Amino acid sequence: MELPTLQHFDGLKHNKNWANEDFIPEHIFGYQIFGSTIIDDGKKVYEINEGTYFFSNRNSLAKGTKKFSPTEGYSSICICLSQKFLKTFSMTCLPADGQVPGKDMVIVFPETPLLTNYFQSLTPYINRSEEDFKDLIDAKLREATLILLKLHPEMRTRLFDFGNPEKIDLKSYMESNFRFNLSVERFSYLTGRSLSSFKKDFEEQFHDTPGKWLVRRRLKEAYMLIKRNVMRPSEVYLKVGFENLSHFSHAFKKVYGVSPSGIVERVSGP
Repeated sequence: MELPTLQHFDGLKHNKNWANEDFIPEHIFGYQIFGSTIIDDGKKVYEINEGTYFFSNRNSLAKGTKKFSPTEGYSSICICLSQKFLKTFSMTCLPADGQVPGKDMVIVFPETPLLTNYFQSLTPYINRSEEDFKDLIDAKLREATLILLKLHPEMRTRLFDFGNPEKIDLKSYMESNFRFNLSVERFSYLTGRSLSSFKKDFEEQFHDTPGKWLVRRRLKEAYMLIKRNVMRPSEVYLKVGFENLSHFSHAFKKVYGVSPSGIVERVSGP
């Protein structure tokens, strides 16, 4: 699914935190106006606090939690630097060779007048049709790219890498990322395989189909978290990659012969 170029998240009318899980297909350049965002990519936890400017790398997995300021609520603005745009940009403004950047999914920038003025200049385009302002928004995309290269010249390697994910160790990747609720097609892409090759390699290494293994592995993780009294069923199902509590509870009982709440009762005792 193609991301909108300009995204404005405004939760001022809400009064509670909320969590979501995403595959981020494109580079994101953003500003946290109010509240904060906690991003967990499975390797590191990033805290994007109020007043923070940040860049998030494409082809990333993230469990995010949006936290509200007691007085101001939650608000952020982001611009999407798509591969389509960056390929066009690279043909008209060929980047010089740069150093290979770090592997962190998120980069946080200190406040500067350049960044402050740039994000303020996006305000007129919020909640407007992109088609009506296409030329102006394209100019803002070019400006964003030039700002990133000005602040961090080494980012040219990250921005202008248009390759697909390389083939990586399947077993290690799946054990590290099974908690993300992705389709089998997405897992195959991220591990650098066609869907047919992914299924073949998966069954050779795990002796099971991807779908069945994912359900069992997530249930095993959930069972341990509940049994150790780390999380309650109403919290754990999202943590381990299930979409809804009902599906999780049904699958759990089918495997363990008892509902998740039944495990809680056993742990709590009489």
